[in-house]
Order: sequence, then structure tokens, then C-alpha cells
Amino acid sequence: MKIKACSFVLLLFAALPTQAQFNLWVKGGINWNTVSIQNQPPSTATISADRILGYHFGFYSKIKLTDKLSLIPEVQFIQRGYIHGTSYIFPLPEATITLNYIDVPVVLSYNVYKSIAIDVGPSVGFKTSTRIQTGTASSADASETYSAPIDYGANFGIRMDILERFSVITRYYLGFKSVTSSSPSSPSYSLSTEDTSFYNRNLHVGLAYRLK
Repeated sequence: MKIKACSFVLLLFAALPTQAQFNLWVKGGINWNTVSIQNQPPSTATISADRILGYHFGFYSKIKLTDKLSLIPEVQFIQRGYIHGTSYIFPLPEATITLNYIDVPVVLSYNVYKSIAIDVGPSVGFKTSTRIQTGTASSADASETYSAPIDYGANFGIRMDILERFSVITRYYLGFKSVTSSSPSSPSYSLSTEDTSFYNRNLHVGLAYRLK
């Protein structure tokens, strides 16, 4: 999967218009992560998802299409996840789920006022690893439970140029694909059903700097 992700990234940047003035930005920031749970188990059991803090970093190029519209292909490493809780009469131990991706957003950015732009576009994430941690125990691999190798969805956000070479980016990610093809089956999740789905939801805040 990592080889596929790298190949996709190389093809994406190789397809950039040669006549466009190439510029390179680096970016990084934090994100508040959770999941949207659909098809909850029977009323005797309740699954909950709390937020956890993650981070992202990467690079992108900004291709000007018109005076107000730009195309922005990006590549970033992003850490998503959530805190999984299950209750059945009494709460079971919570588990922290960490999902790591090589993420490739392609964004259309439209300037609405001077240095302020609205960003909208799809994103495809190639999962690199998945970890689960319960209590004080060491984290363990959870790729069998969270087996979906690809995550895809849509980004919506605002970009603000604060200086000639700096931008602040705020973005919300709405995942369209469940991160697990079946419900978690470890002891902490014994009350889940096979129909329960988990969709990534992330709020990003980051800073970008133009290298050239």
C-alpha cells in the first residue's frame, strides 16, 4: 500500500501543467479527530466516540487557474483516530485508536476577499498503520480490525494569507468510507455488531510556508 501511495503522489505531481509557475509550500498543524458511528448495536449496548488530538505535515503546490481560482494538489502525513467507548449496564475500558495515513487532497481554492479563500475538494488517504491502546497497556497493531486500506472523503475550509509567504489553513474533513470493514472484535468491543460503521471526522488547523 505504501508503494501504491508513493506512485500515486508521483503521478499527481508529474501531471501538473508545465506552463504553470511552480511553487512549493510546506505545511503542518494539529487536528481534532473523532468518528461518526452509524448503525449502532441494540439499545442494550452503546458505542461512543470521543475526540483525540493528532497532527499533520506535508507539502503542496498552488496552481493559479484564474485571478480568483487556484488548484492545490497536496501530499501530507496525517494522524486520525478516536477514543472508543462501549457501555453495557456499566462502561467497559476505553481504547484509543490511532489511524495513520498518507493523504492526498486535491483542493479548489477560491478567493472571496483579498487574502481570504474558500477551499473545497476531495481527498484520498492510504493507511500506513493502525494502533490501539487500552489503559496503561502498550499499544498494539489493530490493522485486522480497522482493515480498510483506503479512506476517502471531502474537505471544506478557509485559507488566509497573513504574510507574503505564510498562510493559515482551517479545514474540516468528512470521511465517506468506514475505517473498518467489520466491527471491532477485541474484548473492549465485544458488544459491537457487524453492521456498525465508523467514518473519520477531523478538524484541522495549520500553518503553511512558501519555499519558492
